Amino acid sequence: MRNPTTMIKRYDRGPCVLCGRLAYSVYGGGASSLKDAPVCGACVRKLRTFYPVEMERMKNGQTKGTDPLESLTADEARQVLEEFPERIEELRAQYAPCHAVFQIRAFHTEKQGLLKPPMNYFDGACVLGRFNWGETVKLLHGGSTITLTLEEIGDPFPLFGKAGQAGYQATLKAVGKGISAEPGDLIVKE
Repeated sequence: MRNPTTMIKRYDRGPCVLCGRLAYSVYGGGASSLKDAPVCGACVRKLRTFYPVEMERMKNGQTKGTDPLESLTADEARQVLEEFPERIEELRAQYAPCHAVFQIRAFHTEKQGLLKPPMNYFDGACVLGRFNWGETVKLLHGGSTITLTLEEIGDPFPLFGKAGQAGYQATLKAVGKGISAEPGDLIVKE
């Protein structure tokens, strides 16, 4: 017989202060905490578009991150969600006709072998929409457009979000010769 005074460990953080769903971070739930309350993964994905996670790898291999959601109160987050339809439409109009936009922060190339083309790594963050591997995308670099196929979407910080979604950092990988990119260039999906 189980002792009723025994503590039962909860895997959720309680109800989301914005929508009322359970906020859980295990099993891919994606919950986070605001300054004063928990918020569920669905609401976090909406807020991430305007409050992206900033992660960096330090020299000792540790990751250091700042989550701007932790500085928001529940009232401020409610206000952002009320304005969400207008703000997302402004973002879509800014990047029209693209459905997804990735901003490059760093670029490097690695050789794969004697007869294989090099692998190109684009580090950055997704600004709008979502990218999936196998999709055909366009690299906008210095007034030119290069068509690429995404071989893989790497997650440099797997504990801190969903790579390829708006508001999260990722590494997009594509095969090709003679490709170059600079910080600030865009990869877009139409």
